[in-house]
Amino acid sequence: MKAKFWNVGIEIHDDGTVKAAVLRKRFVVRQPKDIYIQQPNCEVYNLWFKSAEEANNAVLEALGWNEKKETVAA
Repeated sequence: MKAKFWNVGIEIHDDGTVKAAVLRKRFVVRQPKDIYIQQPNCEVYNLWFKSAEEANNAVLEALGWNEKKETVAA
């Protein structure tokens, strides 16, 4: 049976800037795997959550790490 999962993208830049947003949702049989990518000046996380509330909380938590206090609207 398919279930709904929410995707959150988080970028953590070397200068302290953090960008985070709920990117999309999908109906799938299994929860997609989380992905981590190390780039030269940035760490990128692509995370999946079982509820919109969990996804939104992850975005708020990530933005709390933001040293520059910039927000990203999705």
